[in-house]
Amino acid sequence: MSRRLIVMRHAKAEPFAATDHARRLTERGLECARDVGRHLLESGLVPDFALVSSALRTRETWAEVARACGATDVQVSYDDTVFTGSPDVVLEAIRGAPEDASP
Repeated sequence: MSRRLIVMRHAKAEPFAATDHARRLTERGLECARDVGRHLLESGLVPDFALVSSALRTRETWAEVARACGATDVQVSYDDTVFTGSPDVVLEAIRGAPEDASP
């Protein structure tokens, strides 16, 4: 089975917060995330699994993307290693995606 990997960076976030992990999206970031979700929907690329960093800005990005593309019921894994890990650690997390996650 062929699978598709969509790699995204978080949307525009505030420059400072109590910690880097706690930075929130700006209003512009929220709108951009919704734009991405609409684009995914229009392109027929609605994911059925999401691996998301545990950082607040990435969780907020995913929430807006998911609402805009209708993926609010997909399985999501919020993973600290995606936020803090090396490329090899992140690749290992990606390899752990469910076998039934389809393109």
